[in-house]
Amino acid sequence: MAEISIDPQRLWKSLMDLARIGATEKAVLRDSLFPGWMAKRRPFHSLVQGAGCSVAIDGIGNIFARRPGKDNGLPPIITGSHIDTANLRAASSTAITA
Repeated sequence: MAEISIDPQRLWKSLMDLARIGATEKAVLRDSLFPGWMAKRRPFHSLVQGAGCSVAIDGIGNIFARRPGKDNGLPPIITGSHIDTANLRAASSTAITA
């Protein structure tokens, strides 16, 4: 199996970029389906599209990012998370959930 390498500086930068979406003076506010939510999602769209993913949004606003594998005959790997918040939260409270 190939060794997986993580660039900690790149990971931290990605998390801090995400934390700026909906940032307030004290915390982060990213309420889904509220005014401004569409604009707050655009940086995430750019991030996953830049990583080679296609983006789809369902009727309630869930975002699905799909990155094709090298062999479409193999089963997919699926993971999930959320970037909205419940009320005001610390910046990292939603970025690291799966």
